[in-house]
Amino acid sequence: IGTSIYCLMVLTIAHRGASGHALENTLSAFRKALELKADIIEFDVRSTLDGKIVIIHDDDVARTTNGQGFVSKLRLEELSRFSTLNGEKVPLLENALELLGGHCKIKIDIKNSGFEEKLIEMLDNYATRNSVILTTELPSVIKRIREFEERIPLEYGFPKKEPIETMLAKVVQVKANIVSPYYTLASKELVNSAHKAGLAVNVWTVNDIKIANQMIEMGVDSITTDFPEIVPKKNAIK
Repeated sequence: IGTSIYCLMVLTIAHRGASGHALENTLSAFRKALELKADIIEFDVRSTLDGKIVIIHDDDVARTTNGQGFVSKLRLEELSRFSTLNGEKVPLLENALELLGGHCKIKIDIKNSGFEEKLIEMLDNYATRNSVILTTELPSVIKRIREFEERIPLEYGFPKKEPIETMLAKVVQVKANIVSPYYTLASKELVNSAHKAGLAVNVWTVNDIKIANQMIEMGVDSITTDFPEIVPKKNAIK
């Protein structure tokens, strides 16, 4: 997935791992996504109070663990006392890189700012920089990464409807490579306009096979899903 190369087949991205089968953002969900042969495994990262990069979606730990508190106000030692609802621990970024590195591409959704350099450094430590896509809804994060890193594909996420021209202009302005709308915002016009601008298109989160087929007919480059097995492996129409 990148600025000028479109895949013959639509890529399947496992959303927070295979989160339709196992608790999101856990090593179990990542192992299941590997078992289901997802092309890319996506997960969310945040920084703890003491600067550790952990894998969790929400700013508050209450929904997916037996603890309480904001990730940004907890030290790793405090966070590690909690268990996820499936009996694991909230993974560190390095846990996922150790498990997934060399087995598939990885997409990392950056949920808060301030640790961009540390994230890239860790990718280098695990030799995964060349197999990673970074995604975020925070344009400031994309801008910061582009200040010191030109090669990693960056994705700009859009959860709400905006005019196509506005959406693509925002992506180009911050030098991202991929536009990522929520699937209900996708259209053939958006896909064609993005491709003309040299951008790839990812849609999220598609959990119905009929909708997945509709997205393929539109010509999207990748589909993010909780159930990687639903995305048909057939040629996309470009």
